[in-house]
This record gives sequence, C-alpha cells and structure tokens, in this order.
Amino acid sequence: MSTEIYNQKNEHIATLLTEKEANSIAEALSFIAALPFIFFAFALQAVSEYMVRHMVLFSVIYFVLVALIGFFLYIRKKCKNRIYGMIAIPLGFTPLYLYICNTFASFATLEDTGEIISSSVSWLFVTVIVITLLVFVTAMAMLIKNGVWHLIISAVEVVLCLWLFL
Repeated sequence: MSTEIYNQKNEHIATLLTEKEANSIAEALSFIAALPFIFFAFALQAVSEYMVRHMVLFSVIYFVLVALIGFFLYIRKKCKNRIYGMIAIPLGFTPLYLYICNTFASFATLEDTGEIISSSVSWLFVTVIVITLLVFVTAMAMLIKNGVWHLIISAVEVVLCLWLFL
C-alpha cells in the first residue's frame, strides 16, 4: 500500500499538484491517447459507408487485386498445376471478403460514438487475425508446390469459414 505525502497546501510532494489537478491531467492524457482510435473509427465508418454504397466496385477491385497476387505468386514458382493455384488464392481469400462485407454493412449503420470506436477496434484486431491466418494457410499451401492441393486446402478453408460465419 502506497502512502502519498502532501504538503501544507495539499499538494503532492513530488509533483506539486493537487489531487484534482493530477486527475485533470490524467483525463487529458487519456483523451490524447484515445485520439488516434477516434480518428481511425470515424475514418473506418466513412470507408464502410462508401463501400456499402459501391459494393460492386469494391468486389471487383478486391478480387482483381487478389487474383493478381495469386498470378504473381504462382508465375515465379516452379509449381505443378499453376492454374489451379492461381484460382486457389482468390478462393482462399474469399472468407476475408465475406467478413469485411458483413462487418462493414453493420458498421455503416452505427450512430453511437462509443459503439463506433469499440466496433472499429474489435474489427481491427479480428481483421489482423484473419489476414494472418489466411496468409499462413496460403504460405503453407505454397510450400506444397502443387496447385491442386492448394485449391483443395482453399476449398476446405472456405467451407470452414462459412460454417463459422453462418
């Protein structure tokens, strides 16, 4: 148990701040520390509203980028059945697409500031976990150096993710 020592003016000996001043400074520092999360939350809500309004554009851009990644990953590797591997990459990243679409659709309708901030922070953590798992599965499938096996692994991954999401 710590005992704090105050002088005759009710100021803390080390900081020369009263308890009220120390609490005010702590609240201000907490607010400053929360600013990046607040900005991120409102930016994410604006992006989600835009994405919901332009879902076809988002879908085309997402799958073209993922298909290009699959093309470049398999074009430089000496793998069997490259075409199946190039198909497996977009199929493997379909769960991320479904998760983003599902969460952004609900995120665009939020109005309470607290809900917006908490939802954006949880979205960030879950998205990082999902992307990490998808990249790990893709890297493991790329080690096999067979596009057919990668396609099978991606199909199983999609089925498992659909089972978890639904």
